[in-house]
Amino acid sequence: MKRRLAALMLVLCLFALAFTGCSGTKMKSPTGLMRPPLSAGVDSELKSAFLSAATGKGKAASASEISLISPLSGDHRSAFVLHDIDNDGVNEALVFYKLESEPSKEHMNVLDNVNGKWVSVNDFSGTGTGVNFVSFVQMTETGCPAILVSQSLYENDASKILSVYVCTGNEEKLTVKNVCTEVYSVMENVDVDSDGLLDIFLIQQDLTNNNSPRSTAKVFKMNASGTLDEFGTAKLDGGISKYYSIQTDKVSPSSPLRIYVDAIKGEDQAITEVLFWSASSKSLVTPMFSLDTQSNMFTARSELLASQDYDGDGIIEIPSQRPLMGSRKYESPKNMYEQMNVTSWIEVRSSKDFEFTETLVNASDSYILDFKPLENIMGEFTVYSYSNTRTWIFKEYSAKYETAGDDLFAIICTTKDSANQKGVKSENYLIENDDGTVVYFESREKGAKAGITVKSIKPYIKIFKDKELAAK
Repeated sequence: MKRRLAALMLVLCLFALAFTGCSGTKMKSPTGLMRPPLSAGVDSELKSAFLSAATGKGKAASASEISLISPLSGDHRSAFVLHDIDNDGVNEALVFYKLESEPSKEHMNVLDNVNGKWVSVNDFSGTGTGVNFVSFVQMTETGCPAILVSQSLYENDASKILSVYVCTGNEEKLTVKNVCTEVYSVMENVDVDSDGLLDIFLIQQDLTNNNSPRSTAKVFKMNASGTLDEFGTAKLDGGISKYYSIQTDKVSPSSPLRIYVDAIKGEDQAITEVLFWSASSKSLVTPMFSLDTQSNMFTARSELLASQDYDGDGIIEIPSQRPLMGSRKYESPKNMYEQMNVTSWIEVRSSKDFEFTETLVNASDSYILDFKPLENIMGEFTVYSYSNTRTWIFKEYSAKYETAGDDLFAIICTTKDSANQKGVKSENYLIENDDGTVVYFESREKGAKAGITVKSIKPYIKIFKDKELAAK
């Protein structure tokens, strides 16, 4: 029901949009809306020119009826944004505001500096609840920078609006026009096809069909005439409740740019969409997306780990998880437990070539263990985790009988002072952290008889700084 309501609001807002363009909707919170003194930090002549443009017949009756809107994020956080948008060496001004008589409509006024005098040349309006960011992006070799404005619709992250403007006219008279307006959930300026020019990459969600939601990735490229063309599209997993930040990398200078988008699927599962441009097929490739199931389960994990360069080799790896058989993760109350996971880190080489490294991740205590070397040392094993004592106990395990056996050793995280009080010797430290905590090895009789020592384990454990999923 919530998705249907959100979809209905989205459709209504699309019809209400006054910004013309490729499609439409908008984005976030009214916290950027305020009524500061119009003269605060603003050139008096610019202020006067803006007030003249914003007041009068059919507009605000006075300055007191004007509310300025400050962008919520990005490099430009003032309602008055100064930038050279036509490459004439002199800054122009964009002013974001609302009128008291039109509380649901937002305006962007464009002012040119003509021989030292500020002149309003355009005013754009549309429905929204705030400006998320304003950016200026060079999308062609010689043209003026594109003006990107992201706006908000209520608190729905799936309902942001990106409006793109370009300068037109000549040196005598500056004008600005809207060339595209697109609804999106997450976006970034990246050089998708590696031609040396930035493109617009975004993901749209269609929630109008609650039984079959859809997500689509789109790439827009600006041509020399200032028109924004849809350059490529690709289907993605539609069951996404929230998208997070976009990351990119290149395996080599000649390889295509890979785009990684972390997302929450449903309520408690994370996935990572991977996309890159294929020069041969001239299309976006999505190696993790299954056409058969119309979903991406290949990168699914129950722990909300972000894709990241976990091993420091300069290439982003994607976490995927499977259960660790026989494992137990004890939480409070102690008699309740759930299974632990083996985390595979997937390195994408091509659309059909993947490299996997299996690990055990303790995100709360910031360490990670290589799984295969431990398996080589111990054979079949499992782990019992006790969060109240920050202890992992490694145990024998029989997959045939599905039973855990004797303890082999333990890994414990505590403060250095506490470890000293317990008589833990420094040679048993596996990791010493800057925050005063240590991770140490504790022997067990069965493991000691099998020759498992701190020296056996230390090469395969390292610090793990989990990269939090960050909203975009």
